Amino acid sequence: VKHVKNEFPRRLVPETAQKLFERFEDFRFWNNTLNKIVELYNYLKTDTTDKEYRLFEAEVTQIDRKMAAAEKSITWNCDDISDYIERLRHDVTELNERVRQSQDNIIEIYHQISQWEERALFIREVDGKKLLNIRNREASREARYNEITQAGKKITELVAENENLFEVDLDDEKTKKAWSVYLRHLDNIVTDLLLNTVAFSLGYLLDETDVIKRPLPLFSTRLELSQPDIEFRPSLDKKIVDNFFDQTISLVEDIMRMASFVPRVSIQKNAGPNYMETIRKHPELKRLKDDFINRLETVTNKA
Repeated sequence: VKHVKNEFPRRLVPETAQKLFERFEDFRFWNNTLNKIVELYNYLKTDTTDKEYRLFEAEVTQIDRKMAAAEKSITWNCDDISDYIERLRHDVTELNERVRQSQDNIIEIYHQISQWEERALFIREVDGKKLLNIRNREASREARYNEITQAGKKITELVAENENLFEVDLDDEKTKKAWSVYLRHLDNIVTDLLLNTVAFSLGYLLDETDVIKRPLPLFSTRLELSQPDIEFRPSLDKKIVDNFFDQTISLVEDIMRMASFVPRVSIQKNAGPNYMETIRKHPELKRLKDDFINRLETVTNKA
């Protein structure tokens, strides 16, 4: 129609075509809006996990019912076509935004608890003989514990926010079950990241005591004259209080205790309010701990 009017200004345009032309901008706007609706709707179907989808599946079903009207009764000539498309756009956009925000929150949970995956709790000193930095042990430990405590609080807030974003109704059994499954999913994420954090710090001690790699000494004891004997300080005798073995093993306990400062996302039977028991019982971490203890015993026995 536009081409005819430009090229043949005196030619009459059929009335039906003229009416369609007058609504061209409306049709284009509606078409663009519907394309956006399809894009946002498809995201909900294809870019979410099953655990997420179950939490908003009922809302998608409601949207599907509204869309069904377009297949059966709504036409371009309906008086309320504009309002219908706008309501549909609003519902799909609002749900999409909530779901995306919940996904962003999970990414933030990753960020919060993965900060120490490659940062050992205790490392060598940067000067001198480069022994393990025991002098600043307490300060390093407390600083790390405080960081993890703050991360744990943030994770708790993010989980609560996701509960609101999904509009979880715990009085509904189906929704309650879906939320429980979702929490276990988040709990597994936090567990894995904490396992990595503890494993890295334990791995650092093992790497630095691996004789195959010929590392520099990591710990030191010194012989002191204590009339009438000469004794090691700290003592290598396990019967003596605060002996070398106990002091060193306490480093491992400090490392594993990092998991106690993150509240459990999903409370599980015999798991405790935090992740400490899970860390203690993990077979790989137990192996790392045992390997380190065996090395200590080997060295102290030789001494």
